[in-house]
Amino acid sequence: MIKYASHYLLPFLIIISFSLGCVSKKKFTAKESELLKCREQAEWLSNEKNEALSRITDLESVQVSLSDEIENLRKNMGDALRQKEEELKAKEIKLNELQEIIQTLHQKVEKLRSTITKAMENFKTEDISVFIKDGKVYISLSEKLLFKSGSYKVDPMGVDALNKLALVLNQQPEINITIEGHTDNVGTDFSNWDLSVMRATSIIRILTDKNVTPNRIIAAGRGPFMPIADNESEEGRSRNRRTEIILSPNMQEFFDILNGKSE
Repeated sequence: MIKYASHYLLPFLIIISFSLGCVSKKKFTAKESELLKCREQAEWLSNEKNEALSRITDLESVQVSLSDEIENLRKNMGDALRQKEEELKAKEIKLNELQEIIQTLHQKVEKLRSTITKAMENFKTEDISVFIKDGKVYISLSEKLLFKSGSYKVDPMGVDALNKLALVLNQQPEINITIEGHTDNVGTDFSNWDLSVMRATSIIRILTDKNVTPNRIIAAGRGPFMPIADNESEEGRSRNRRTEIILSPNMQEFFDILNGKSE
């Protein structure tokens, strides 16, 4: 009976053993494949880590470089700002100096106008007018005060007025003087031009005889070309026949500051 059972059980046991062996091999192969994948993944992660570290190093280097650039920009901006501030301060100082000079010039011109007006107070206002124009003192003298019609010889009353003016001018040696002769439009332009020039030089002779230095004086003949009234009427022509003495303050200090020559 036992023999009979063994005969039937033996094949069955062989089959079971074979089956168990096959299962164990499959599991081993699967585990081995899984381990291989893990190793590959670990290697990929390691490569990714190294690449990430390399990127971090590069970024840190860029950060340091950018920090240096920012610091340099801040320094340069600070230097540029300080330079601009210094330039603005220098311009402000220059502007203040110019304003002071202009104010001083205005005061001098006004004082000169007042002094000349007082010196000429004994003459008729229709014969002499003193006014400020474009920062200069203008003394307008009528033909009736200075000359006979068509003449360039100064009358005695005119000489008296010019002598009084010379006294003021000698006290103002820094003032430049321009003598301009003007006529009406009666006659030819060139004859009037000649007359206006000769009248201007006649006045210069009187002033220089009273020690007004010649290098301060300019003579100019305007002829009929700068009228102040209509030449159609006798009154207008009379106003146009005039001599203007233009007194200009010395602007050299002003120009020196403009050109950066001030100390």
